Amino acid sequence: MTQGLCNLDGVIYCIGGTYGQSGNKHCFRLTKDENKWDRIASLKQGRSQSAVCSFNGELWVVGGCDAWNPLSSVEIYDPSTNSWRLGPPMSTPRRGCGLVERGGLLYVVGGSDGTQSLCTTEIYDPRMNLWTAGSNMTTCRANVSATLVGNRLWAVGGFNGKVFLNTVDYLDPARDEWTTYIKAPGTEETVVCDMEVTPVANGTSNGASPSPPPALIIPPAPKEVKFQVREVIVDEATRKANGVRFEGSGSEEESAPPSPSCGGDN
Repeated sequence: MTQGLCNLDGVIYCIGGTYGQSGNKHCFRLTKDENKWDRIASLKQGRSQSAVCSFNGELWVVGGCDAWNPLSSVEIYDPSTNSWRLGPPMSTPRRGCGLVERGGLLYVVGGSDGTQSLCTTEIYDPRMNLWTAGSNMTTCRANVSATLVGNRLWAVGGFNGKVFLNTVDYLDPARDEWTTYIKAPGTEETVVCDMEVTPVANGTSNGASPSPPPALIIPPAPKEVKFQVREVIVDEATRKANGVRFEGSGSEEESAPPSPSCGGDN
């Protein structure tokens, strides 16, 4: 999908896309009440593969490409006036990047600059009205999907320049460093919700852990052991030589304990 898609105040917006070899300027919105697409003001520049995010009551459209030329420009849509304005440009042109709001800041992650997939990130602070460099991801990712769960920013999949990825990176809020998430071996599914990362088998989350939990090791069930009892025949000489006694044999010698010796009694 080359167009951007975003929700703002219960309204779905579809932004840009491709028109032949060029980027598309057309934008639409889908309201839940009218259940139809309405045309809104066009972008100032046609773009596809842009990242779109709602931020402070407006739509932010970041990067993308026009005729496969990556863009560093930013456009901001004000729904109250149905108009677009230019925002502060990023330092690096990016297409196929991810865009997420976290803690009142905008994070743009990965993408491609037209020659290579990017590991770099940029952070927009509205108080300074500019982008600054963030910490690098552990894996370069173009066409990456990004989202926020709890206070963790997650970057999922993408293309590293050679292969499509099935790995996941997350930004640790405490250390402000990216870490590759490794699913615990032996689990069938992983559920991520509100800082909880819990491997489960039935699709429901239980327990909480700020970090991926260790693998649960379940020992194999013990094998059934069968015993076969055989009759043992012991002759009298062997029995006496080895002190073998048979309880309940009826023999007073074998069944009765020896009498205690009471010294001095007659």
